Formats: sequence, structure tokens, C-alpha cells
Amino acid sequence: MIFKSRHIRYISLGAAILFALPLPLGAFTGLYLWASPFLFVNSLLATGSVAILNLLGFFALALTVFRKRGICRYVCPAGILCDAVSKIPERRKKNFPDLGKHLIIISFFFALFGIPAFSIFDPFYIFNNFFEILSPEATVIAILKASGLVIIVLLNLIVPNVWCTKLCPLGAFQDLISETKKIFVKKKSNEKSGIRLSRRFFISGLLGIGTAILTYKILPFAKKKKLRPPGALPEKDFTSTCIRCGNCIKACPVGIIRPVSGTGGPVAFLSPEIDFTISYCLPECTLCGDVCPSGAITKFTTQKKKTLRIGIAKIELKNCLLTKNKECDRCIFYCDYDAVNIVSQGLKSHPEIIADKCVGCGACKIVCPAQVIEIVPFEKLG
Repeated sequence: MIFKSRHIRYISLGAAILFALPLPLGAFTGLYLWASPFLFVNSLLATGSVAILNLLGFFALALTVFRKRGICRYVCPAGILCDAVSKIPERRKKNFPDLGKHLIIISFFFALFGIPAFSIFDPFYIFNNFFEILSPEATVIAILKASGLVIIVLLNLIVPNVWCTKLCPLGAFQDLISETKKIFVKKKSNEKSGIRLSRRFFISGLLGIGTAILTYKILPFAKKKKLRPPGALPEKDFTSTCIRCGNCIKACPVGIIRPVSGTGGPVAFLSPEIDFTISYCLPECTLCGDVCPSGAITKFTTQKKKTLRIGIAKIELKNCLLTKNKECDRCIFYCDYDAVNIVSQGLKSHPEIIADKCVGCGACKIVCPAQVIEIVPFEKLG
């Protein structure tokens, strides 16, 4: 059984690395994030909806019902690394507070208020983020996100098994599932419970409720609206629901999605925004919605995309070639949404954006030879 378990874990580790690498994997980008029940429950509580890939998290949760800490035993890629360094001899185990069980209850209460912020402590999330450092455009932000896996491995090097047994919210969640199962299954032994609904656990619940309410009320959610991927939730919901996993950034085939850095404030930090500097949003692409595990970007079809607004085009007419009696029709020719019209006034003409049709895809901005078109958040036009 040990031999079989070890090989299953190595296969899982290899698959997790493959899906986390910055490769053109399309809808399979970051696939292993969907296998985490902790992320699955946080997303469900925050958005009240599920996607087909959430079945991976559901099946992983079912594994826990039949085998205690089954995800840790067979699936978790970060756990494999933590176990490896924990086996290094000549170290004594040290007492460490059991924080994981308190973290899950606080996390779920936050998620109920649409803020799955504690998803960043999920081991699948931590493992996936490490590989952003291998991206050709790796930045200081990528290094910061990659440090999570390094930190938990070093923790286990100093205190053996401390992450998996004392800190990991996914591990504690599995323990809670196992303890809940015992309510319905008659115990055959006097085995002590790993998690009890103690006074401290109750206090964690109250702390989670209070802090979540306070956070939701006082956080300075972004007042300045940004250009978000198609299918993104309203700004306030988006910044609180997005877990900054980077899946949409890696999956975007034209590289127009990037993380918000210092210009968006603390709430928008690292959330994805659209940058039309190098390309535009392809009408046939749905990948950002396909790979989002938190529900911050809802899944959509190419037909539905015609109604999803990123922003709206705004033309600086005084520098437009048409207004200077020079022939140009690129903005009309390249618009897949028929959102640009030519208005004639005597001997002069100028382009006009049809607001009801424009989705802010950025094609007209990219092809404009005079560079007089910008894409702005819809509410800012005027």
C-alpha cells in the first residue's frame, strides 16, 4: 500500500507541475487549482455558483469522506514537498499552535460575505503560484507570489510536519469532514477526535463573522473602475472574489491581461486588468472565463461575449485622419461588433462609436494609425 500510495503522489506531483507551468495549455491552465475542496467551498460560498470543473474539488472532497486526509495522502503537491523535508533526521518536534482549524472557520465566514481572501493559504494555490517565477515576464510580484511555497517548505524544515498538521486550512478542513462523518457512523473505538467544537473554535467563528462584516463595510474598495476581463463581476465584487491565482493572465493567448500593481490601491492589488498596449480581446476567445476557479470571471460563450462589456471606445476626433480629409476606415473594418459608424457632415466625415454595440474589445485602438482611440470604463464616457 505504501508503494502504491507513493507512486500515486509522484504522478499527482508531475501533473500539478505540468498544469502550473507557463505553457499554452488553454482551458487546462492551472487545472489543479480546481481540485482543491477548500477553494471550491470558498468559491461556492462567495459566489453561490459552481462550474463544471468544480466537480474535481467535489470528487476530492468525497475522497476525504472515505479516506481520512485522502487529499494529503494522494493528491496535494505541496504536501509531498513538505513531507520530504520533514523526514530529514536529527530534529526534534516542537509544540506549535493548531491554527488550521481556526483559519477554515474564519475563511468560510469571509467567503459568505463575498470575500474568499483566505484562499491564498490553500496549498494548491501556493504551489501553482510558485511557477509564475518561470514566466518570461517574471517580475518582483511573481517572485513574491513564488515565495509562498518556499516559506512553507522552510517551515517544515525547521519544525517537521508543521504546515500539514498545524497550519494548512485544507488539511484542517479534511479533519473536520472526518469528524463530521463520525456523527453518522458508529465509532468502533475510543479514538480521540482531531478537531472538537471547542470554546476556541466557537470564538474563531465569532471572530470570523465580526471581522468579515467589518471588512466588507470599511474596506476602501476601488473607486476608480478598471478595465476588467469580459465576464468579470461588478468592481466591488470582483476585487473581493478574485483570488489572484493568475490563471487568466497565463491563459490569455494575446497577453493583454496583467496584474494590477501600484496604481489600483491595496484592494485591487494583483487583480487582473486589461491592457490594450500590444493587442486586443479576440472575439472567439473565452479562456479567461474557462480557467477562473473563484467565479470572479464568470464562464461565457462566444455568443454571450457580444454582450459583455470590458469598456467602450472613445475617439479623439481632432486628430482623427478622417476629420483631416485623409482616407481611413480601419476602425470600421476591424470591428467585429459593427460598433463604429461614419458620420458625414458636408464635405467632412468622422467616425462615431455606437454605444449599444461597443464592448470595448480594443481592436479599433490597436489598428488606428493615428492612435486617437482609447478604451475607457463604460461609466466614464462623456
